[in-house]
Amino acid sequence: MQQKSEIFEGGLESWDGDRKSSTPPAVLIGYYGFRNIIASSGCIGRSLFFTTLSIFYAVLLFMTVVRHQAEAIARIDFLAFLADWGKTLREYDEAFYQKGSLTYPAFIILFFMMIFWGSQLISKDRAANAMQIYFSKALTPVDYLLGKYMTVGILIGSVTLIPSIFMFVLGVALSPELGHFLATSWYVPIIGGVYWLFLTLSIGTMVLFFSSLFNRSYMAAVAFAGFFGFSLAVSAALTKIIGARDMVLGLNWWSTLHDIGVTIFDLEITPGTPFFWQLIDLSVVCGVFLWFIWQRIKPVEVVR
Repeated sequence: MQQKSEIFEGGLESWDGDRKSSTPPAVLIGYYGFRNIIASSGCIGRSLFFTTLSIFYAVLLFMTVVRHQAEAIARIDFLAFLADWGKTLREYDEAFYQKGSLTYPAFIILFFMMIFWGSQLISKDRAANAMQIYFSKALTPVDYLLGKYMTVGILIGSVTLIPSIFMFVLGVALSPELGHFLATSWYVPIIGGVYWLFLTLSIGTMVLFFSSLFNRSYMAAVAFAGFFGFSLAVSAALTKIIGARDMVLGLNWWSTLHDIGVTIFDLEITPGTPFFWQLIDLSVVCGVFLWFIWQRIKPVEVVR
């Protein structure tokens, strides 16, 4: 994995500090950050990324077509066996259908995205000694951090927000009852956007925290993955010791992120889940992580 910052990849080292750009600095950081981590992944990494996304979207396309066109499929002899499955899928509303597609399989994909690519976002800058160049330009730590969140948002959006819009548009195009579909599902892309924003701010903060701790991306990746495994072990151990208290259950980040995602799509709290403690635990941890990230990037600012 190349230790090259996007500041060099995008030619930003030649950026005149007095230049007035029509593009916000955070957008430049986010764009070049995404471009660089994909480019530096090598042929195998890029192939894995685009192959995984292609398979994911192909499955969504197949399921959505079967769901909305069950009657038409039933008239095709060698596909008739899919008709009953399609009718079963159509019994559920669009929010339920997208919840099943995005809160579990998509989350698994984005988790590995964060391990392989999200872990590079700050660690590569530190390894390349790019911080001094960044902050000697017309760039502030806030711009820098917003740019990193933008890169995370692009990665997460590729398996959450964009698929949500994709499935909704397919539903509009293929639904045999368009009026009913729009009346019952118009708000679903908004929910998909809220889910995307939630994951960007939560899991994005976590991966940026570990990326800021190390100068080597592989160490940040291991620490990020270990954090989730460790939280699962700690939550299980504390449950054995002091019982299944809501505050303890909220420390299992796998369940916390999944349960909050389900709540977003259901627009109601799932009975039996410690939602409020999950939200409190997650907010506290992300707040602490964000403070540490700020400390890790702020001291290197060059006084102008």
